[in-house]
Amino acid sequence: MCGRVTATLFLSLLVAAPAFPQCSYQREHSGAYRASYLDLAVSGPELWAATGYGVRLFERTAERPAVIGTILLPGVTRFVRILDGLAYAASNSTIHVLRRNGSTLEVVRTHDAGATINDLEVTGSSIVAATTSGIISFDATGRSQLIPLGRNVFSIATIGDVIYAADGDTTIESYVADTALPALTSSVRATSVAAVNGRLLASDGRSTDVFLGATLARGGTIPYGITSVAAMSGDVVFVAGNDREVRALDLRVVETPVELFESELIPTGGSINRVSALAVAGDRLYVAGGDAGLGILDLAGFTAPFPLLAYRTGAATSVATDEETVFVAYAAGGISGLRRSSNGGLLLERSWAMESVHLLHQARDRFLLSSSGTALTYWALPSATAVSTATFRAPVRAAVRRGLAAYALLDDGTLWSADLAAQTPTPAQVTAAGGGRLRLLAGAGDSIASAEVADDGTTIIRFYGNGDPATAPATVSVAGAATTLAVDASRVALFTFAGIIVIDFSATPERVSVLEDSKTAIVTGLVIAGSDLVAVSSQTARIYDLASGRLERTFLLPAEASGVDATAQGNAAVATSEGVVALNPRASSLQPSAVATIAGNEYYRKAAAGRHRLYFFDGASIDVFDTYFAGTPQFLAAVTLPGVIDIAASGEHLYTLSNTGTVTQLSPGGQPIRSATVSQGPDVQPLSIATAAGAPWVSISTGCLTTGCEKRTLVLDPVTLTQTATLTGGVVDVTTSGTRTYAIFDLPDETRAYDTADPLHPSPIASRTSEPGSAAIASAAGTVLVLAGKLLVLDPLTLQTSVEASPATTIRGTPDILVDANCILVSLPSGPATLPGSLRSMAAAGGRLFLLTDYMLEILSRTAAPTPNRRRAAR
Repeated sequence: MCGRVTATLFLSLLVAAPAFPQCSYQREHSGAYRASYLDLAVSGPELWAATGYGVRLFERTAERPAVIGTILLPGVTRFVRILDGLAYAASNSTIHVLRRNGSTLEVVRTHDAGATINDLEVTGSSIVAATTSGIISFDATGRSQLIPLGRNVFSIATIGDVIYAADGDTTIESYVADTALPALTSSVRATSVAAVNGRLLASDGRSTDVFLGATLARGGTIPYGITSVAAMSGDVVFVAGNDREVRALDLRVVETPVELFESELIPTGGSINRVSALAVAGDRLYVAGGDAGLGILDLAGFTAPFPLLAYRTGAATSVATDEETVFVAYAAGGISGLRRSSNGGLLLERSWAMESVHLLHQARDRFLLSSSGTALTYWALPSATAVSTATFRAPVRAAVRRGLAAYALLDDGTLWSADLAAQTPTPAQVTAAGGGRLRLLAGAGDSIASAEVADDGTTIIRFYGNGDPATAPATVSVAGAATTLAVDASRVALFTFAGIIVIDFSATPERVSVLEDSKTAIVTGLVIAGSDLVAVSSQTARIYDLASGRLERTFLLPAEASGVDATAQGNAAVATSEGVVALNPRASSLQPSAVATIAGNEYYRKAAAGRHRLYFFDGASIDVFDTYFAGTPQFLAAVTLPGVIDIAASGEHLYTLSNTGTVTQLSPGGQPIRSATVSQGPDVQPLSIATAAGAPWVSISTGCLTTGCEKRTLVLDPVTLTQTATLTGGVVDVTTSGTRTYAIFDLPDETRAYDTADPLHPSPIASRTSEPGSAAIASAAGTVLVLAGKLLVLDPLTLQTSVEASPATTIRGTPDILVDANCILVSLPSGPATLPGSLRSMAAAGGRLFLLTDYMLEILSRTAAPTPNRRRAAR
């Protein structure tokens, strides 16, 4: 984020004339339309949130937190902390001390940190800020103490009275008050530090070092960035990095942290869609997700032993499991055996076959069947000794074993057998019933099943209850092409477009059923585990009860699933793109579940004002508001037109310009009146639209892909939208005062004056080469003002500079300037009238100023607007 701080400055016109009246405006309305949740702090039943535009206070309730109060603060509010019942909110270089007074929030005092604040923490009885020039702390009385490091401190964390600071190198500085302690040495160039349960986490955004123990020795490195952390209980913590992922980790063994849960925030628009803070309170996890909103997760059932344990052991191709061990084959080569512990965790027991990439097919009776290309190997366990290896004519796709007979389905769709009693078996092709090309093969116990997809798209299932594919099978055909197959002693399960189909071959005739809620995603792996069916798809594992056919539980996987296996007792293992997951579907513990998300933002880019109307454009649609009455603008309509890239307003109409060059005129209420397309030949790009003396001015570029870029501005008749004049150059900004119109153009870079007594045919009066950086122009009372990194006052007849004004702080940022009632409104990076967020657009109409920032609308008025007898409901 998040934009710069902007402010407004009112000046008397700089002309040699009698003084104009002082600019006198009153705040008529100040309201936020966007909340970017950037930080969180919990104090008893209260939840404080830094929202970019200021601070929002919630009362934590059983389900959805209730909003108690909101306060708008200058700048971009990024951090909030609680100390002694007061909230400390950091915006840019200022710390605002807040307190609750009933349902309102009040500013008690402010502290100037002297530099931009990058982080905020509490230690002892002080608030500590990391700034671009060092570390500064404030006590409860406001006294400050500076640790002038002379460099940018990105992040701080506190453990007890010790402050740890990250500034982008491999050392983590530490201090008690202003006394330096020995620094910690990290393996990463840390830009973020966080403390949890006596541990210190230092991250560069890609990986994270964990320091622990009394001396904070480096205990291990987690292979992803961690910038936010919240403690749950014991060694379990929730973490997040500079993305949308939220993870729960068990840090008992730092060298091999176990992931217990992973979920991803769903972006809802805006420009900040990442997790920036986490907070655990009671049985809720609160997630500050920027523009994605405030996420609330239920932790009530999330207790040990956990149902899902994920290990980042490297991308896995496949997995096979028996009651004691989970076997994993890796995409980088090798096979590992991980023994199950009493709590369901996995402990590395042995690795072998590191020279080749394998697919695992079956683990049974302390033997393992795997393939690598055309070679099928039979391993004796736990010694991992190769008993026999058979080589086939094509790569092995799937394989099963019955006794010492192995059956292999090859990539060419043929079925082969091999006698595993021989050290080097001689493969023999099996002539299966039907003789077609097989796609899938599965086996369990003594049962084997195969699937063939016919030319008409149906799947033919052949079930061999005796485990011999050379004998006559039981056969069932189902509609659709199967993607995966599973089998047990009497049942076959497969997935097609119809969902998960279960065929019971013990019934006469065979009973075919489709499991409920099984069409939600493409299933890539199936396994029957006793009375359960485990189905994996992408990053989800679903558990179905085969007796009832119902979906029992759903588990979120931390990575893309590449294979699944399970024992008859129900313990499952999933191979993923990051490692392996041990899954216990029957565990009583539940994964965290989403309760609610508080969002509902708007992302306006531009405001345009007409007579008693205000138009907000967000890049896709236009919201229309009535501003006739004082106070909060009243929502009238939302207008959506294809491909709109810009809007402009006159006193009576709204105009839009689309990416196809279509100009649409709309009524003040947003109803389309007429449209026309500006046509200037091939290689034309519409740029922007403005109004001058009531007529639309459309800027276009031509020839950029062919003869070289040229810009033009087309003047349209507001009655017919036909073109009446063409001006060279594209309009950067334009203003009208009486019968004079002044405009800044580019290509060529000129500032011009026109007589627009006839608005359809502007007549040139004067022209001059624009000052470098000329971005905005305004006029009033016979004076022309240009914003070009400084404020220029031009003669209205010759456009020669008469006054050049340079404020104490150079004017930059939002290129806009307005003149209203002989007062100048410009944007400054700081000042007495600072607004939350960056100033995006300014408009003036009917004695009112409309200031649109990243987060809010501010309406200032110099005249009293009518007060309605009864207000309509605001949108």
